Amino acid sequence: GKKHSKKMFAVLKRNLLHHGFSQYLLEVIQTNTPALTLYCNQGFKIERELLCFTIEKETLPKANLNFNVHFKKMSVLPWDVVTTFWNAPPSWQNSIHAVKRCVNQFERIGAYKDNTFVGYAIFDPQSGEIVHIAVRKNVRRKGIGSALLNRISAETEGTHLRIINVDKRDDETVNFLKGNGFINDVNQYEMVLHLKNEHQRRE
Repeated sequence: GKKHSKKMFAVLKRNLLHHGFSQYLLEVIQTNTPALTLYCNQGFKIERELLCFTIEKETLPKANLNFNVHFKKMSVLPWDVVTTFWNAPPSWQNSIHAVKRCVNQFERIGAYKDNTFVGYAIFDPQSGEIVHIAVRKNVRRKGIGSALLNRISAETEGTHLRIINVDKRDDETVNFLKGNGFINDVNQYEMVLHLKNEHQRRE
C-alpha cells in the first residue's frame, strides 16, 4: 500500500527504454486480482488468454493407432517444419529462443509414420512439463498426438504431466488435451505494455 510497485515500474520502464526494448510482456494468473489491477493501471493490455492443464499419468488413456508410428530422439529440431504444425504461437517461455536457451534441460522426440515426420514433442523428463506437442495438420485425429503423450509419460519421472499456456482460441489443442483427460486447472492472461508508444505519448 506504499506504491513501491509503481516506483519499481517507473525504474524498469526507463531502463528498458534505455536498452532499446520496445515492449514489456508478462503473464498473470487471472484470479490474482491485485497483480492484474496493478498491471492494468500501468498501461498493460491483455493480448490473449492462456490455459494450463495437468493430468495424473496413471489416468492417461492408451493411444488407439491403426498404423505403426515410431519415435526417435532428436538433437536438433527442424524449426522451419515444426512451426507449420502449430495452430498458435507459443507463449514467450515456450518460444523457440527460450527453448534453445534451455536445450540441455529438455528431451526432444519426433514421431514418424513410415519415414515421414508427423509429430514432435519437447518435454522436461524430470518435472513432466510438456513444452511443445504438435502433429502435422494433415494426419491429425489418428492417434499420433495421444501416442506422443504415452511416450512422454513413459519417459518422465513423477506422477503427473503438465502443459502450460495453451492459447484459449486454439480449440483443437484444448479439445485434444481434454479428450485425453487433462484438467484445466489454471488460467492466465498474457499482457503487453508497448513502451515506445507510451514514451512517445509523453513526449
